[in-house]
This record gives sequence, C-alpha cells and structure tokens, in this order.
Amino acid sequence: MNGKTILDTCQSIIARTDTNRTLLLQYVNEGRRQALMDTEIRRFFQVISNISQINGLINGATNRIKHAKSLEYQDAGGTISHLHRLRDYEHAKHLYPSFTVTGTPLYYIEIGADIQVLPVPATGQINFYGEIWPVDLTDDVNSSDITTIELGMAWVSLGLAFYFVFLQEFDKSAGWKQDGDARVAKYLSFQIKEDGYKLKTYPKFHV
Repeated sequence: MNGKTILDTCQSIIARTDTNRTLLLQYVNEGRRQALMDTEIRRFFQVISNISQINGLINGATNRIKHAKSLEYQDAGGTISHLHRLRDYEHAKHLYPSFTVTGTPLYYIEIGADIQVLPVPATGQINFYGEIWPVDLTDDVNSSDITTIELGMAWVSLGLAFYFVFLQEFDKSAGWKQDGDARVAKYLSFQIKEDGYKLKTYPKFHV
C-alpha cells in the first residue's frame, strides 16, 4: 500500500461525502507513530555515515532519530572508534563541565531527542546506527516505506479509529482500534520470532 491507497481505503470505509481527507491523513500518521513509539524494531534501523551535527550536537528532530543504538567516530585518516554511551547527565557534566570542549570524541549522551558527542570533534565524522522515524505519509502514490508495505492495513485501522472518535462514533472507533492494535501486535510478534531477539522498550532518560 501507499499513502494515497491507505487514505482511499479509509474514505471508502467511512462512506461519507464530507470526509476531511487532510485530517484523516493526520490521524493515520498519528496512529502509526503511536504504534511504533515504544518498541525497538531492527528492520527499521539505519546506518547514517557522517550524520549531520553542529558542535557535536546531533539534532534528533532534524535527523528523525527515534533511538540511537551505536555511534562511531571516524577520524580524518579513516580510523573508527566506538563511542561509549553516558546514561547520567551529572556524570557527563563532571567529565566535561563545558560541552563545547573539543578533542577526540569518546562518549555520547542522549538529552531529550538530541545526542551530544563528547568531546566535540574538531575534525572527522560521526557515524550513526539506530532506529529512524519514517517520514510522514502523504496523499500520494509515491508515499510508501516498509511500514506501508508490511503494515498498511494496520494504519488504515488506526486512522479509522481516530477519525471515528472525531465523528463521535465511539463503537466503531473501538472496533477499528482493536483491529489495528492486533495487526501491529501480530507483526511485532513475528519480528521477534524472525530476528531471534526480545523486543526492547527504551530506557527513560533522567537528568
């Protein structure tokens, strides 16, 4: 499926002439984000070489980062070293009272949606491996990704669940929500079995 097909399917099921297609698209994207929010799925992982960063700060929103699994520093000569994750903000500030200190990167810390590399690299590049949020769907046949191919009907169901709440048809909403959740749960269960690892939830960051 693609973004347009998902919306066409939703609109056909709603069967009203006054369906707000723009709002429906927002609900489909919101349903998808909520379904993928708290889980780590290896099929959605990407490697980004030389990820964009300014003074060691990697903007999570700009880079659509959902979760960082591993970061590397690659110097100008091509030598690669693994960066260690700091989980505690106070420990990071103890090591580097100023996050502007430059040097050979050794650590990184996640602060909200962003990632700070410490110390700040003066040369070289940072390579990222982790889960990236998919680009929001649009009302277009070219709007597709692995989630629309493998979970297209789940996004139909969750989009309908939100839209029927908007229409105050709560019984219909509950039924479509149950169907969407079941499709996502079945998919995740299959991924666990296929990849041979336990599904992980993300640890919360505490300052």
